[in-house]
Amino acid sequence: MLVFLLKTIAFIIGIRVFIYKPFIRLELPIDYVYGSEYSQKWYHFQFFNGFILPIFIKARALVKRFVRSKDRDAYLEIRSVRRLWNFMFNDTTIIPGINVSSTTCSVKSENSIMEGLEFEVPIYIFTPENFDNQRPSMFFYHGGGWSNCSVQTHFKLCQSIAKVLNIRVISPDYRLAPEHPYPTPLNDCYFSTIKLIQKLKITDFILSGDSAGANLAVAVGIKMFQHKNYQPLLIAPIYGSYNMFNFSTSSFKNENFPTLKRSRVIAAMQMYGCGKVDAHVTELIKKDKFHNLFETEIGRQLIKNSCLKEKYHEVQNREFSSLGYQNAVTSRLVKNILDPCFHILGADDELLNGLLENVKVGIILQYCEHDVIRDDSVILLERLRSLKSEKLIEEVKAVGGVHAMFQICTYLTDFL
Repeated sequence: MLVFLLKTIAFIIGIRVFIYKPFIRLELPIDYVYGSEYSQKWYHFQFFNGFILPIFIKARALVKRFVRSKDRDAYLEIRSVRRLWNFMFNDTTIIPGINVSSTTCSVKSENSIMEGLEFEVPIYIFTPENFDNQRPSMFFYHGGGWSNCSVQTHFKLCQSIAKVLNIRVISPDYRLAPEHPYPTPLNDCYFSTIKLIQKLKITDFILSGDSAGANLAVAVGIKMFQHKNYQPLLIAPIYGSYNMFNFSTSSFKNENFPTLKRSRVIAAMQMYGCGKVDAHVTELIKKDKFHNLFETEIGRQLIKNSCLKEKYHEVQNREFSSLGYQNAVTSRLVKNILDPCFHILGADDELLNGLLENVKVGIILQYCEHDVIRDDSVILLERLRSLKSEKLIEEVKAVGGVHAMFQICTYLTDFL
């Protein structure tokens, strides 16, 4: 009887999701306009993200546990999220005037379930019909907390960018955490980017992406500087997540921001960093004691690099009570946070300067005013500007914008 009741509840929720689907599908306009015209769409999107999605996840998990399904592994919840997001937002309709093709890139697996084997990364190419090969291309890495979404959920977005800017957009469908934690998603993006640059003989290119994809775009730029192989024309990340250490910035403390919550950012960071959400790490972050996992000197430097200068006096004398590396999970996470390709704000000034000097034009960061990870971009901008480089460092602030709502990069037209 209990199983029947739970299945009935899940069915009703499923019907509600189906009914709401036409209204809550995220339809990004060709250009960003925040106002009454889109407020209804965003009301329904927030309803989906804040109410329907959590209920669906919990109901499905309960049903599977009570019926004693074999699928009771650690990835049950994230798989539920992926299925619902794919149901809601996958749309591979091709926009008139855009040609879509695909290829693959062989990448050796690392830190994943299939470790040691090669994986064929699918790569989608969106090309305007009248594209001139002399124009730059854009490598766009989709967001989704490194554990969700795909090129299919960003299919229309990639086409819109290609059409508005009249450039070729290339998007790798990289493997996702927690099954494939860091550095696998980054390696998929980096090596597929290198292969396509060589295959298509690309001379000028832009690195971009949204949210987690913005993190990957900057990380790919860092790896290109470290290997001294290619120079991007521009790095243009969109509302990126660059901070894996300090979850006490002013924007992180505001839980009223819609579409993305602090708890989800913390969970996504852990899934990407160590392949699971660890209760011990989550508790340390909630109590603002995460820094105790690091040696005092290293921890203080990480604090300094991950907060605004005007706020540094509030945390510079923070007490340390070393907890040591509690288990394999925290040890792995600490190791990755010390890697600047994972925790971008952890990079020292020398590396950030090298990243900036390796870009032909500069870096343009877009962020949203009402976004829990807003300060990630603000802090990165402050640190880049403090380097006094002659390269372009620009910000595009989406006033009134929330996470996942942005301009379709029209501000890049002056550099193409």
